[in-house]
Amino acid sequence: LTALPDSVDYISLNNPSEIGAGLLEEMNEVRRKGTKIGYTFSYAQFEAEWDLMLEANPELTETERQEYFTKRTEEMLSLVDKYNYDGVIVDYVGRSLVSLKDEPLRTYIARQKGFFDIISTWKSRHTDKFLVFYGNAQYIAPDNMGFLMNCSHIIVRTELSTGEGDLDVKIQLAEEAGKEVMHQYEGANPVPLDNMIVCVQMPKADDKNKTIGYWGTVESGNKVSAAVGAASWLWKPVTTYTRRGLLIMNVESDYYSTNYSFLKNVINIMNPNK
Repeated sequence: LTALPDSVDYISLNNPSEIGAGLLEEMNEVRRKGTKIGYTFSYAQFEAEWDLMLEANPELTETERQEYFTKRTEEMLSLVDKYNYDGVIVDYVGRSLVSLKDEPLRTYIARQKGFFDIISTWKSRHTDKFLVFYGNAQYIAPDNMGFLMNCSHIIVRTELSTGEGDLDVKIQLAEEAGKEVMHQYEGANPVPLDNMIVCVQMPKADDKNKTIGYWGTVESGNKVSAAVGAASWLWKPVTTYTRRGLLIMNVESDYYSTNYSFLKNVINIMNPNK
């Protein structure tokens, strides 16, 4: 962790429950430089685990499902206190509500509410910890969208985007989803539009065909890397929301190939003063 550039604001660990004494010391060292340490946990992972359990035992009930999701969510949140993390990123993909009707829709909304309620309760008891949402705001039911008001930032799912236009569209979908339910939240947009973050993947040195971490655009005969493209996009003027930063996935691959020189270049584009 100490090899990462000092100007990185947040680091999200891939294996938050596997922390040894050496890594704890590194966490403390980068924290002294102003970097916050957190981790991501995924609702989809809980769903995958439950599906395997259900396959083995089809008699499991909806109540047992709720109990399992509560247990797993609380387990993941408990790591904050166990290892003194600075906060969490909640990965929630969801699905379009338009495709759901009647009982399936009611079940979806109830499950979503149960998951968000656990996290909201945790946040109310951990006011000094950050809570970030990573997902599709437009797939949150109107009654549950207030959860986003507990989040300091929204990370839009753009890791597979192929250009600036798609970044704009993904953020617009989140923005419009919040506008549609403002009447339920005293005229306030529950989506924190002043703190929007987009997501990209880091190119990999062994990816000769440049399929990961690149956009579809070409400059000077070369594909534009998503991180460089998004870093430049952050500077472009926008009036309805604020672009706050960039989440770069699998950044560790840059350490093994160039000792983070690619990341340093991206940071320099985002903030030349760094």
